[in-house]
Amino acid sequence: MKKIKMTRAQLKQMDVFTFAGRVELKLNRQAGAFLQRRGIVNVAMLLDTNTIYEKDTVWRSLSGLREKLRQAGFERDKREHKFLITTI
Repeated sequence: MKKIKMTRAQLKQMDVFTFAGRVELKLNRQAGAFLQRRGIVNVAMLLDTNTIYEKDTVWRSLSGLREKLRQAGFERDKREHKFLITTI
């Protein structure tokens, strides 16, 4: 993973697609459609999104993004972020 030199507060304000590009993650169609359907524009909105009721295919398509957010340092605040605590 490419190291991003930003604070977590700055990362939360970053566009989701920009974040994915910075960490060299290519989002598939299902992940992109999920983000557009929910109106998610930045990382903070994504972290506040619960995905437990999504289909398995959508959930799996977001797993790469979930892992990159954990690696970016959001794992410590896992209880605050619904996106990181949901599991299949």
